[in-house]
Amino acid sequence: MTFRLTSKGPVSKQVSVMLRDKDGIETGEMVDYTLRSLNESDVATWAAFCAACFSYKPNPPPAQYFERHFWRDPRRDASLIWVFHHETEGIVSSLRIFRRRISMGPGDNSSSNSSDAVGHEVEAGGIGEVCTTIDHRGRGLAGRLLKTAMDTMMDLKLGYSLLHAAPAFIPVYKKSSYSPVVSKWSVLFVPVRNLRPMTDNEMTIRSAQYPRDTDQLQAIHKEYSELRLAG
Repeated sequence: MTFRLTSKGPVSKQVSVMLRDKDGIETGEMVDYTLRSLNESDVATWAAFCAACFSYKPNPPPAQYFERHFWRDPRRDASLIWVFHHETEGIVSSLRIFRRRISMGPGDNSSSNSSDAVGHEVEAGGIGEVCTTIDHRGRGLAGRLLKTAMDTMMDLKLGYSLLHAAPAFIPVYKKSSYSPVVSKWSVLFVPVRNLRPMTDNEMTIRSAQYPRDTDQLQAIHKEYSELRLAG
C-alpha cells in the first residue's frame, strides 16, 4: 500500500540518503526523498499512513483517529506535519509538531531567566505521530525529521518541547537532545458523598477491574477525550 501526496508542500527540499548494510557500512547506493510539510488537503492520506504504521499495536488506532486528532485540535497546523516522501512509495516517514501552552507548575521562582520563571505558562511544541515504514527504517529518517522539527520550533520561538516515548525509543530522542523525566501525578481525594448524583438513581463507586473494565474505559476515553477534547 502506498500513500502518495499529489499537492506541493508549503516547504519542501530534496534529500539523498546513503544506504547501509546490516553492519552499518555504507553501500554506496543513494536513495532520494522529498522532505516536505503538508497542506490540509494531505491530512487524510497522512492519517491513513499513520494508521498503517501503527497497525502492529494490540488495539491499533484507525485512520479516523489521526484525522480527529488533527481536525479537533484548535491549534492545528498542517504545515507543522513533516514527512519524507518517496517518488514511487509515497510517505515513508512522519512527524507532527503540536503547538501547546504548558504550565511549569509551582516551585522555585528563582530562575535566572525571568521569561522562563517557574509557575508561568510557556509556549511549547509537542512531538507525536512519529513513524517510519519498515522498509525505510535504519536510514536516519526519524532523526532528520526531529532535526527539522527542532529548527521549526526554534523559528517559532517555542522554548520547550516534550513527547512521550516507549523505553525502546528513548535513545533515539536522546540523540536529539531530549532528556527523559518522570511524570508527576497528583492524587485527589474526594468524599464519596460528593459524587452522589442529583437524581434518584444510585451509583456504585469501586476500583477499576482489569481486564473486565477495559472496553468500557476505552469507550469513555474515546467519547470525552478523543471526540470532545482532541485527544
